[in-house]
Amino acid sequence: MKNQPSEAKNGGRVMLGHDNATDPLFIHANRGPLQPTTPATLVRVQRCEMMADGRANVELLPLAHVWLEKLWQQPDSGNLHMSQCIQMGQAATHSMNQLVRQEQLQHVMSHLADHLSAEQRSGGRAGYSSSSGWSSSGWSSSGFSSSGGDE
Repeated sequence: MKNQPSEAKNGGRVMLGHDNATDPLFIHANRGPLQPTTPATLVRVQRCEMMADGRANVELLPLAHVWLEKLWQQPDSGNLHMSQCIQMGQAATHSMNQLVRQEQLQHVMSHLADHLSAEQRSGGRAGYSSSSGWSSSGWSSSGFSSSGGDE
């Protein structure tokens, strides 16, 4: 939560900057368990839309793959975890990029299989959004580069 006031680290409002230099940075840890050596991604918040019910639609820009190092839970923060991290070297970054692409492909294929299965059950076409039968809009594959050493 670099570039954020202390209130943001204690359950308060996260402030978006007016340019990339002041936009908030987060460690996006979406793999478990949450412990040292877990891979994560350093991200910059590009856009955040708060909903009336407290949910948020957040657009993140991935900056680098990292390893979590030290972890702690911020007191009185509503379960916010903090961490120090180490940027992955070139070889580990390459491996993570391959893993992310493989996971994205599996996710798309699972959705396509679900769609085709529902179409078979309904006996009709469910309405594709491209001539190839699948719209790739909304799916993206991000690659990262690293100037660090191989790991």
